[in-house]
Amino acid sequence: MKFKALTAVAALMVAMPAITLADPDDDTLVLNGETEMVTKAAAPAHMAETGIDTVMSGWHFRNDDTQAMQADDFDNPGMLAVESAIEAWNTVEGEAGKSCASCHGAAEDSMKGIRAVYPKWWDTATRLSYGSTIRAPIPNGPPTLCPLMVTAVAPTSDRSTGT
Repeated sequence: MKFKALTAVAALMVAMPAITLADPDDDTLVLNGETEMVTKAAAPAHMAETGIDTVMSGWHFRNDDTQAMQADDFDNPGMLAVESAIEAWNTVEGEAGKSCASCHGAAEDSMKGIRAVYPKWWDTATRLSYGSTIRAPIPNGPPTLCPLMVTAVAPTSDRSTGT
């Protein structure tokens, strides 16, 4: 029994420095030195009873080195997935010999702002996330699923900052 108590105390002592460093900073996120991103917003009305008046991005809780890496497309390893997804967006596949770009054009244009409007709800009260919408059959199209459904999320998310 004493061993469990000592283990709990030791775990708490190890966690204390992390708890004290968990306060958010007040930095501004600027991507590639040119695009300022919104990282704080007023909490929605349904949160009034929680006492939370501001909704804040987790970016504010990261250390300065991680913030700097994420703000620079060249340094950010997540951008490798975006580059791969852009290549997949333009890759011709299937019997029809088309890519996503064949119908939708450049993601920078056709998908601009699309990420900012999700999640959505349909009349059936089924929640649709951005990815689930991509997996849905194309309206007025063949009853097949987009073969690039996963890779399409990255370029459209990256290109649709709403600017």
